[in-house]
Amino acid sequence: MNEQNKKKVIFLGTPDFSVPTFLKLIDDESVDLLFCITKQDKKSNRGLKVNYSPIKKIALEHKIECFQPERIKDDINLINLMKEKKPDFIIVVAYGQIIPKEILDIPKACINGHASILPRHRGASPIQSTILSGDKIAGTTTMLMSEKLDSGDILYVDSFDLNGDEDIKYLFDKLSYMTADLIIKTINDFDIINPIKQNENLVTYAPIIKKTDGLIDVMRDDVITVHRKIRAYNVWPGAYIYLGEKIVKFYKSKITEDFIDEIDCHKIFDSLYVYKKKLYLKCKDGFLNIVELKPEGKKIMSDIDFINGYKN
Repeated sequence: MNEQNKKKVIFLGTPDFSVPTFLKLIDDESVDLLFCITKQDKKSNRGLKVNYSPIKKIALEHKIECFQPERIKDDINLINLMKEKKPDFIIVVAYGQIIPKEILDIPKACINGHASILPRHRGASPIQSTILSGDKIAGTTTMLMSEKLDSGDILYVDSFDLNGDEDIKYLFDKLSYMTADLIIKTINDFDIINPIKQNENLVTYAPIIKKTDGLIDVMRDDVITVHRKIRAYNVWPGAYIYLGEKIVKFYKSKITEDFIDEIDCHKIFDSLYVYKKKLYLKCKDGFLNIVELKPEGKKIMSDIDFINGYKN
């Protein structure tokens, strides 16, 4: 393609979720990727090693210029460079900082890819919130960016049905690739898209996840709630209970259709039971089959290995 006809793009992203979009932009012959912007490097706990963001690693591999401002809104030199380059599009996927109006006004359009069907699940944890809310469908949205969080006009939406057993790892991967495809489609179709305003009456929010969110309260949480927590949090922070002073994290669970009477079970801890050689967590309204778990200080194991280890 003639260089003059290519769409000039600046990309902003940081975590693994943004990688498929970045790679698509690199490979797309209709795109002139000017440079990328990502968050600053992180030091390990002891400061002996510097960890690059996934986007920076790819930028280095492909020899793409990469900027890492501490606060993008305060980096006048970078903002002036963006103005100088006159991009057609600024693409943002999970960058991690608020983009100021001065930058939003630079290109023809500043487009964000967000892993939910907006206006549902605006905010930092849309995929986890999709699971925790028991949504029947999941999806991704491209939108025109505005100063208010995830509130811009919708450009395109792509979605798929859920069966109720998907976990965060599965949805994370699937939605990251769907977002990449939708970003490219949005760029190519931009001039014929009719943006749609979000219905503010349908807005829900997906807050930043805290470590304590993974704690299971077996006296208050029902089976469905616990099953959702395990699927939503099995990457981080983990859905967990305390057994004495030790934490046990649950990584995979299964809702059983069998009626289980506590009388027929063998209790091995306060809320953990064995029934027909399977491990169950007693919740507010019944028993949830625990398939994989991780006792503190040990590796992830199957329920069978946990039961056998306890017997020994």
